[in-house]
Amino acid sequence: MPELYSPAPKRAAAALCLSPVYYFALSFVLRGIGLSAFAANMIFFSVGISVSLALFFPFLRESFSLLRAEPRRVFHALMLGGILHYGGLALAASVMLRFGIAPQTENNAIVLEMTRRAPAAMLLFSVVAAPITEECLFRGAVFAQLRKKSRFAAYAVTALGFALVHAAPGMAAGHMEDAFGSLVYILPSVALCFAYEYSGTIWTSIFLHGAINAASYILVFLI
Repeated sequence: MPELYSPAPKRAAAALCLSPVYYFALSFVLRGIGLSAFAANMIFFSVGISVSLALFFPFLRESFSLLRAEPRRVFHALMLGGILHYGGLALAASVMLRFGIAPQTENNAIVLEMTRRAPAAMLLFSVVAAPITEECLFRGAVFAQLRKKSRFAAYAVTALGFALVHAAPGMAAGHMEDAFGSLVYILPSVALCFAYEYSGTIWTSIFLHGAINAASYILVFLI
């Protein structure tokens, strides 16, 4: 596998310090001041992409140049990552249903509502903003830094953290059971880590994440 291009350690550390404030404290504050789920998430996504670009713009710029170096490897990473993602999603949902756990969170309901109420804005947030924000944090700051010490720990911690933050909106609204429903995100997170690791550039996992969200966005209008 190619060398994994990762963010500067100080920028990664800053992102890790800010992430609990962003994913949990901000979620509780936005709900606490009486904003609707729609308004709260618009603010949430806007803050996320703004902070991510401020912290990770040099990393994103340098990583983009790696796309031209090995386009075939990037393509393979996207294809394999997509197969792992949808296979992992189906497997996780099947296992969770067998144990009586609903493979969904309030986050899913909020995204569905936002997509129907403001399709253009949601297309921008779900296909561009969310992938950049989440991939820079989870794959760039968490996975890449932990991988220097333990590949297993990098995959495990990143997958669990990625799953947990998708429960944050529901937990902020008092739905603590979302912590279990969010487990469906674990194997898809592994797929995104693999895409980044296999290609060496964070843009591969960003593109894969964006394509997955775009497919979900389109599906909303087909069902």
